[in-house]
Amino acid sequence: MPSVDDMTTTTVATDRLQSPPAARLLRRVGLDTQYVLLGFPLGIFSTVVLTTGFATGLGMIVIWVGIPILFATLLMLLVYPHDSVVGALRQRLESGGVSSHLGD
Repeated sequence: MPSVDDMTTTTVATDRLQSPPAARLLRRVGLDTQYVLLGFPLGIFSTVVLTTGFATGLGMIVIWVGIPILFATLLMLLVYPHDSVVGALRQRLESGGVSSHLGD
């Protein structure tokens, strides 16, 4: 007779539960440090490019050249893959099975 016992069995990663809290904290700090150090240049680049484009477009709107510059800056803001790149980076760093919370 078929049984559903095998489908309801839950497996727990015992190595993560047996590691001391200090080791989990150190691993979490290491992953967060990698995330910040790798995402920082991307954030600086996007801030500089978008701020420069907006200021240049706003200053040149008087001579009508600023309208295409503002449009291009807005388009770059909408298309710029900052969130997807940082999200992929975060997912890749956490793919080792580490959750995003220290207590988990």
